[in-house]
Amino acid sequence: MGVFDAMYTSMSKGVGSVSTDVNEQMRTAIFTGSGDLEGFKHAIRDGADIHHIFREYVIGGVFKEEVTALDLAFRCDHPKIINELIRMGAIEPKERNGALHSLLGLATHREGFVNQIRELVASGAALDPTNEHHAETFGYIIKTWKLKGIESEELNDIVIKLIRRGMNSGLSYAIRSGNLAVVKESIAAGADVNKRSFCCETYNFTALMLATFHGHLEAVKALIRGGAELGSSACVACTAPSMIDAVSSPIQYFDFVDAFAIAVEKNHSEIASELLSAGAKPDRALIQVAKKGDVTQLNRLLRLLGPNVDAQMFDTAVKVATINNHHELAGMLLECQRRSTCRETSGGDILSRPDPKFLRGPQETARAKPGGTNKIG
Repeated sequence: MGVFDAMYTSMSKGVGSVSTDVNEQMRTAIFTGSGDLEGFKHAIRDGADIHHIFREYVIGGVFKEEVTALDLAFRCDHPKIINELIRMGAIEPKERNGALHSLLGLATHREGFVNQIRELVASGAALDPTNEHHAETFGYIIKTWKLKGIESEELNDIVIKLIRRGMNSGLSYAIRSGNLAVVKESIAAGADVNKRSFCCETYNFTALMLATFHGHLEAVKALIRGGAELGSSACVACTAPSMIDAVSSPIQYFDFVDAFAIAVEKNHSEIASELLSAGAKPDRALIQVAKKGDVTQLNRLLRLLGPNVDAQMFDTAVKVATINNHHELAGMLLECQRRSTCRETSGGDILSRPDPKFLRGPQETARAKPGGTNKIG
């Protein structure tokens, strides 16, 4: 007797002339190890009923629930027996949604269910958008299938049908995996483009911040067209330390960042330009540069901004750089502010005839200093 058998006892419930022993043989085959497919087929040949209802009891005779062979196969995670039951017509119309959810859950870590899922969706099965388990499974399947390399056409065909049936919880997963078709379909179906994500690496990010973080320009454009708020921010102090992958320079500040600040940090210049064109404000990005004292990033930001810089924007940044002992950068910011004021009165360009410190990286700045080295390393 297996572990499961030691915990539960099953009794048949009115199945006409079919022998209870034959149905118990079917049940035992499902419970056995990784699933006894041949034993299952043998029980079917002997007359076992795939629609037989088992009454589950816990030890002590307390009734637990009624389950079918398909329910048991799902619980025991036996793909071959599940496939056989589906092929034999074990899923009735009223059970399609639950079966679809179970199959999607299994498909996150096992292969071989795409055809069955496709058939269920084609027959009208949907997920319940008000059920948090369905919502979580739906989102996770987008991410998992993409990682498994399942053909995008198969994924999109299934997922888009489910979106059109009311399932809108997969937007953030579609953004992470770069699935633009699903992103657009979700937006068109009314997904909340300003909903926060609670993934550990990008905690409390909006969809626009996620798309910027992952460098998906077309998704950023689609979200802006869909009404994404440009100024929404998240506190970086609330995120995990690994919020930016170790390959790139990590964010070294604890403050509020918005999509534009993330674009500058990650050096996604096309996305940064798109955000600016849509009306994003550069204030938070400038403050983060001032906190870090990063001359290279300041130069990058000034190139993005071009001549249209408000002199008042530099006030807070100068104070932040000074408080953090980035005196050289504070001086550069003051010079930017002075030139911006001159531009406003004379029409000049903030970056025209720059000071030698401007538009250089740290190594070039070091070489330009008295006694600076000409060697890089």
